[in-house]
Amino acid sequence: MADRSKKPYVVAVAIQAIYTGLFVVSKAAFDSGVNTYVFIFYRLATATVLLLPIALIDCTCRLSRSTTATPSAPAMSCRLLFKLFLYALLGNAFTLNVYNMSLKRTSATVGSAATNSIPVATFLLALLLRMESVPLLKEYPNKLMATALQCLFGALQSFVVAVAFERDFTKWKLGLDIGLLAVIYSAFLGTGALMYLQAWCAEMRGPVFVAMWSPLALVFTIFCSSFFLGEIVRLGSILGGILLIGGLYSLLWGKIKEMDIKITSAVPGEIQVQADESPRHQKIEEEELTSQV
Repeated sequence: MADRSKKPYVVAVAIQAIYTGLFVVSKAAFDSGVNTYVFIFYRLATATVLLLPIALIDCTCRLSRSTTATPSAPAMSCRLLFKLFLYALLGNAFTLNVYNMSLKRTSATVGSAATNSIPVATFLLALLLRMESVPLLKEYPNKLMATALQCLFGALQSFVVAVAFERDFTKWKLGLDIGLLAVIYSAFLGTGALMYLQAWCAEMRGPVFVAMWSPLALVFTIFCSSFFLGEIVRLGSILGGILLIGGLYSLLWGKIKEMDIKITSAVPGEIQVQADESPRHQKIEEEELTSQV
């Protein structure tokens, strides 16, 4: 039981380690001359190649196991496709292109530091997104297929952006270098593995728990970027990392205390109600994280 309670913490650290690798290899690829717009297209296209076949196999298995008692997922509606298209436009094509453009002009450490606004943004947006996630889950509860389609839409949108900004197709070629490694890493680990690990961790502890570990990625990136990219580690970066770690553990301590108070103050009837409603809340939280991929 104790080992199981520690797993979300181990997974949360692993997520930040993957993010650290994503920051470092992406920055190294951009420094070597890889176009940021082309990189995003290759990343989402590769992620689509990875996720779409798995999603189709999953749908086939669901159909073969579906019965009258456990019906399969409803058909994909035009309204839901339009929603996924918008999510891909804002969450993938726009956000990733703007972020990577800034990453190319700054450093891996600055790019990692910028993600520390995620805990606050997640906490504030969770209330708004949860209102939209409930009808979305009811409309189409297959999160894997929805994520694969979102990556597909994002790849098509990013292709249009890449063509608009880089019309010299000789610069689209990838060799056996850091550019290819960055594409493979960002697609398989930065999209596929992170999607699964974040969904699992959010199911165990909630989406805010996942987001509040982001300061660790900054600390990891400070040292990894110095070792692999030759970036200068300044005293301000070290002090900032220490403050972020202190804030992280203060937040963890407060959240643990809050959970203890809720457990001790809950009556048996309330515990049963929360247990009945937890699967629905878990699905909502997974959908919030999946929409950010």
